[in-house]
Amino acid sequence: MESGGSRSIVLEFVDDQGADLLALGTRARSGVAFALLGSVATDLIREAKCDVLVVREAEPHE
Repeated sequence: MESGGSRSIVLEFVDDQGADLLALGTRARSGVAFALLGSVATDLIREAKCDVLVVREAEPHE
């Protein structure tokens, strides 16, 4: 269990482990929701020192 912001905790963990790849999921918000809430995924993509694989949540089939 860690205490703090998710972005900084993940970045510290990736660095400590010497990771080559960070894989994460996102709900891929856009528009107003993205602008108001921000995005941890976006921050991780920009700041991680390793490659980042982002997987978007699947759209429900009707």
